[in-house]
Amino acid sequence: TTETQTFPIQVVGAGGTGVLTNISEIVTGSEFTCALKSDGTVWCWGYNASGQLGDNTTTSKKIPIQVTDIGGTGFLANVSSISSSNYTVCALKNDNTAWCWGSNYYRQLGNNTTPNSSLSPVQVLNQDGTSYMSDIAQIAVGGNHSCLIKTDNTMWCWGYGRYGQLGIGTTENKYLPVQVLDSGNSNSFTDVSQISLSDLFTCAIKTDGTMWCWGYNDDGQA
Repeated sequence: TTETQTFPIQVVGAGGTGVLTNISEIVTGSEFTCALKSDGTVWCWGYNASGQLGDNTTTSKKIPIQVTDIGGTGFLANVSSISSSNYTVCALKNDNTAWCWGSNYYRQLGNNTTPNSSLSPVQVLNQDGTSYMSDIAQIAVGGNHSCLIKTDNTMWCWGYGRYGQLGIGTTENKYLPVQVLDSGNSNSFTDVSQISLSDLFTCAIKTDGTMWCWGYNDDGQA
């Protein structure tokens, strides 16, 4: 329905019958929701103007629909985790590759394209723009930027960088992943174990348990 709910209601299943079950992870963006099921499939519902539901349309949905595969054919499978913010969603697959869909206004999908959105998943490219990023341990989405951790505990970001949230010592936007630098702006930021992104700033936990943040800092949040 589109009625305001003042207490919890259970999410319905595919086709609007039954209930959605076997969910291992759930994320929300601006006016939409996505769920990862234990079988590695992703289901989304809600607002869809930027294709953030991943079903190769821009039609909003009141019930869960399954995210398609690349090009809008078949279905995205073997997903191990998902992240979303605003109108963009990214998924990490079991083979440690990353796939994103939805808004691409600041190139936060990481595939070096200029369309402002992708209605189905696209694979995140490497920094050279010709091969695909691999060995990914975690991916996170902020308002208009995205970041990932590789299995070697290095961190890479791309998209909107106006407030330094990409962590590369500049305020440039980046179409492709760039490696986050340390505070001296000369070496790689390493030993990263967990990341979290907001609209305009980024935070990371290192393997030694210390926490590091950068980006927009008007209220001291970084």
